[in-house]
Amino acid sequence: MKNYIGLHETSSPQDKLFACPADAYYYDFPVPNWVGRSLHDLPTTDYSSYGFIGGGNSPNQPKPPAALNQETYGGVGGLRLTSIRDPVKTVLVMELSAGFPWSWHQPKHVPSGQFAFNDARNVIGFADGHVGYIKMYYSATINLPTCNYEPPAGYEYKWHAN
Repeated sequence: MKNYIGLHETSSPQDKLFACPADAYYYDFPVPNWVGRSLHDLPTTDYSSYGFIGGGNSPNQPKPPAALNQETYGGVGGLRLTSIRDPVKTVLVMELSAGFPWSWHQPKHVPSGQFAFNDARNVIGFADGHVGYIKMYYSATINLPTCNYEPPAGYEYKWHAN
């Protein structure tokens, strides 16, 4: 994507196009610790506040909760729009905080023993091209990043193309 906007060098914190204005803190893991610094400022995020749900550029399939692991991220990479079932609900781009979830727009501390909270509101870009400010589902029982599993009925998004 950087090529389209004329960025050809290594990413840096000066690439403000990829900085969400609300990105002012993050949680450091494995023990949730509120850090008063932007995710955009970190090399591990490629100096971006946003994430593309490419799934390693493969259309990963969701796994049932009993089989969940850290490799179960959603994905639409390499797919044509016509092959994505329900593109109006399929996440394409998100604020990085949505994948856990917690919210830069409604800050609150993560409960002890968890790394997220239910119904955190985040800005999401969908496969059909629209953008929404929506609630993200988090299961304290599963206690993995929310992008590892589909939300229950009633939520306005899904992570996988099927």
